[in-house]
Amino acid sequence: MKLEEIAKKYSDPDHAPLGVGQPSRILSPEERQHLRDDLQIAIGRNRSGFIVIVSLIVILFLLNTAIVVTHLEEPATIQAATAALGVSAAGLITWMVRLWSEKSRLEILAVFAVNLEGESLTTLLNVLASSSHAEA
Repeated sequence: MKLEEIAKKYSDPDHAPLGVGQPSRILSPEERQHLRDDLQIAIGRNRSGFIVIVSLIVILFLLNTAIVVTHLEEPATIQAATAALGVSAAGLITWMVRLWSEKSRLEILAVFAVNLEGESLTTLLNVLASSSHAEA
């Protein structure tokens, strides 16, 4: 589950994102615990994905090195392999940066979910949920 999905799940869509107007609903202790649990699950998934991506980048690097070493007399093969593996690595690095950004945002929200209470937490979730609508 992504940050935006978590924020939507626990936000109060009937109220303005900055708490203008009627008071927002306040999350019960059980809802706050579920929020923390959902955040920890999402953080764990992102961590696992990040490890997989780093592993794939290392494998691509080793594969590229092996191709260069075994095909020293074939510069066209080295050039083609390096180009193909470089494009793959660039895509993986882009994905890795997105996961890292999401992981950081989830961890910040996890800290807020522990330390904020009442309307402050709901207002934060409302802002996050409404910002995901603006980005879409």
